[in-house]
Amino acid sequence: MLRFSRNHPYIVTVYFLAQFFMIIALGMDAQEVVFARKVVGLSESEYGLLISVTGIGYVAGSMVLSRTAQKISVRTMIAVGHLLVAAGYIIYAFSYSFLAISAGFLLLGFFNAFSGTGVLTFFQNHFPQDMMGRISSIYGLFQSLLQILFILLIGFTGDLFPLRSSIVLASFVCLSIGLLLAWMVYHPAKRAFFAEAEARDHSAGATR
Repeated sequence: MLRFSRNHPYIVTVYFLAQFFMIIALGMDAQEVVFARKVVGLSESEYGLLISVTGIGYVAGSMVLSRTAQKISVRTMIAVGHLLVAAGYIIYAFSYSFLAISAGFLLLGFFNAFSGTGVLTFFQNHFPQDMMGRISSIYGLFQSLLQILFILLIGFTGDLFPLRSSIVLASFVCLSIGLLLAWMVYHPAKRAFFAEAEARDHSAGATR
């Protein structure tokens, strides 16, 4: 696994950035109840409805993706998916009403389906099949440790600074990672990493 990581730094970097994006997102999600109830001021029923809105967004995104997957490149799924999920978190971070926070959650729920599918497809296309289990397990361990640390960090900063400030900062970190991912996957020199998958998608779409 270490040899693969050293020999394929681009693949590992794209995968790591996507996982780091998810770690930060999960850290914000851990403060979701406190932020929505105490900072934004939602009632218990409004918060329950908010969770339903997020689920509706994800289901809608999955349905759209299932119908258009052969027409959307892996690069687009990764870049646009992460950028718009980050945009959803930014709307969430600056929300002061139920409608505003619902719009953010609907957006991030919808495009989570795209970002997740793009990263999973990238992983399956470039990581050796006989190493997938070991790689995902080892990387998953580091991911879990980082996730715990980040949840503790955002909770700690929430005690020192207003929670909204911590959520705003984290959402802009997500946006920065999304921009970096978009630059990396659309860099002309890296097109070969996606050419085979795009050709296969176009071929599958043509046969339909």
